[in-house]
Amino acid sequence: MIDMELNRSLQETGTAVASATLHRALRQRSAHIEARARDQQRAADARPRVLHVDADADSALMLAALLVPETAVTHVGTLAAALQAVGQQQYGLVVLDPELPDGDGAALIAALKRAGANTPVLLYSTQQTIWSAQASASLLKPWASPRQLWGAATRLLGLRPPALPAVLP
Repeated sequence: MIDMELNRSLQETGTAVASATLHRALRQRSAHIEARARDQQRAADARPRVLHVDADADSALMLAALLVPETAVTHVGTLAAALQAVGQQQYGLVVLDPELPDGDGAALIAALKRAGANTPVLLYSTQQTIWSAQASASLLKPWASPRQLWGAATRLLGLRPPALPAVLP
């Protein structure tokens, strides 16, 4: 009888120890995952932010493909959404097609200037506009190549281009 009680006590103790060990391991793993997520968020926060204002979804996909992961790209398709975005967040660059469904993108340039923002604006449009002089740079789509778009955006953001691989003799 004593042996059975002792055996049961050892089993319960063993289960408790195993359970405590498992919980400790899970807490450590959870802390590791949370720390990694914080590190990734810090890295994401350190990337320059680009606001892309364009009603064309294909253009939005192309720009995001060109600039991510070096930048954090936010796309909006209307003037109202763009004005709201610049009111809530600072951006290192605004890529703007001024032909928007709810107004002229010139209102966004004016709002940035009124706010005293030194945010460069890259006009990326199918036609030259009178606002080209108000922008930091201007490219015509679809004639500007992806390389030209990437080059203009990274120059305006002050990003260094990635090093080219060495040419073997």
